[in-house]
Amino acid sequence: MGLEQNVNLMSMDQRKDKENIGRMEINNLKNSDEFRQMMQSVSNDQRNALEIKVTDLVNRLLSEQEERTRQIDDVRY
Repeated sequence: MGLEQNVNLMSMDQRKDKENIGRMEINNLKNSDEFRQMMQSVSNDQRNALEIKVTDLVNRLLSEQEERTRQIDDVRY
């Protein structure tokens, strides 16, 4: 093998090593308590935001229903 081929092979090996290190770092993050807590916090925040939006929607629907009921009563009398 020539020098250029050896350099290319070493470069490819180095890229593979960097990819493997990246994968290991990601796996370590997934297993860390800090990462779990962060993901739990994000999940709780999204759950709370969704609950607020649903509550607002239900309140608005109830308000509209009450308004329609008042309008029907006004038409009746």
